[in-house]
Amino acid sequence: MPNIPKPPSEEKAFSVSQVNTQIASQLKILGRILMEGEVSSVTFHRSNHWYFDLKDDTSVISCVMYKNNNKSMTWRPKEGDKIRVSGKLDVYGRTGRISFVVYRMSRSGLGEYLLRLEELKKKLLKEGLFDPTKKRPIPRYPKSIGVATSATGAALQDIRKVINDRFPHVTLYLVNCKVEGKDAPQSIISAIDLLNRHNKSDVIIVGRGGGSKESLMAFNEESVVRAIAASNIPIIAAVGHEVDSSLSDFAADLRAATPSHAAEYAVPFLREELQRIRGQEIQLHRRMDTILREKYYQKTGCTLRDPIERIEQLAMRVENLQSQMNQLMDRIIREKGEQLKVLRPTDPVQRIDTAIVRCNELERRLQQQIDQHIQRKQESLDGMKLPSPNADIDRAFVRVEQLQQLLIRNIDLLQKNKQARLAKQVLGLDSLSPLSILLRGYSVALKDGKAVLDGDSLQEGDRLSIRFAKGQAQVRVEDPREVWIQEGLFSKDE
Repeated sequence: MPNIPKPPSEEKAFSVSQVNTQIASQLKILGRILMEGEVSSVTFHRSNHWYFDLKDDTSVISCVMYKNNNKSMTWRPKEGDKIRVSGKLDVYGRTGRISFVVYRMSRSGLGEYLLRLEELKKKLLKEGLFDPTKKRPIPRYPKSIGVATSATGAALQDIRKVINDRFPHVTLYLVNCKVEGKDAPQSIISAIDLLNRHNKSDVIIVGRGGGSKESLMAFNEESVVRAIAASNIPIIAAVGHEVDSSLSDFAADLRAATPSHAAEYAVPFLREELQRIRGQEIQLHRRMDTILREKYYQKTGCTLRDPIERIEQLAMRVENLQSQMNQLMDRIIREKGEQLKVLRPTDPVQRIDTAIVRCNELERRLQQQIDQHIQRKQESLDGMKLPSPNADIDRAFVRVEQLQQLLIRNIDLLQKNKQARLAKQVLGLDSLSPLSILLRGYSVALKDGKAVLDGDSLQEGDRLSIRFAKGQAQVRVEDPREVWIQEGLFSKDE
């Protein structure tokens, strides 16, 4: 007899609802959870509930923030935001879908920092720290420039290079300060204060090279921004690159995209300035020549080139008028004669006598009008006679001589100014002469017969020859370093 399988034993099975209920009860055991991630797929429902997904590199979870929890929020999350949420896990009984119910939400990391930064910007803007009308002009020809930056950063090298290329005679006062990290804000403030108390800089450059937003945080600190705004010396802020900006940029008198641009704003291009001055000098001479010519022509041009020709023209005009009047008289006589012909000859002799008397009267009146008109024209012609031009010519020549003397004095003054400037530049060149520098107490360090230009190239134990104005000495290097401005090296009144 074949084996017949037994029916399976009856086991207790859970319903779907029971399973979802069990899941929900287990999730409640976890309690309140703090979670961080990136927002995606945001939906703001018309019921004022917020639905969104929170994800990381490998996982995603659905989240909901009901209107009772989000009504106090001052901002809305958007896709890509990094946020931190506090809430609990829950399961929807009908579908078994697990979601995270959010009670609280905040920006995480840089997002929260940018929010605080925007609030600080509005506060300082309201106080007037960014007011364009309070910006001071940058001196066009500074004698000295203060630089507050890191001694080891690329920003300092960029500033040095640009200034040496454009305006090498300017003096640099350098203050080393930290530009990144928790100690950077106070270090920057101290550097600005030191340069203000030193009070020998015409303009100050404060900044650093480019970097991430996190590395530029020191220049967004409220204390640093207020120190820049309170400086007695105009400040050029050079923080970051073209795409970077900080609150210090808004508080400074001038914002430069890079340290190199800051140096370009701080000093003119000497070669271009010299060319501009030469061009202005040439224009000045040309303008003076033009003024002299104009004054001469104004005086000499006021007289007629040929007064006799003008008188002859007026006489011809009088003759033309007289001829026109004679023609007019003949025409009137003819018209009157025609009128006499058509009259009925009631008394020919009487009419002829009357006509003759009338013609004589008309001829007399016409001649009288002609004489009066000629007299008026003659009087007008007499009034148009010009006085002798000799007096005007004499005055014009006197004025020309005065202008020539003024031109000579101006040229002499300009020449003296140029000579003084040349002498000053010669003195400046003499002061840059190695011999002049040695005579003022400086010395030249030689290594293997070559001048030492960079202290960083020296090593402890190197043998050097120190050349003075008179004589030389052999020394050994112990601690090579660059000398910077430091506290205590000058008095407050210096």
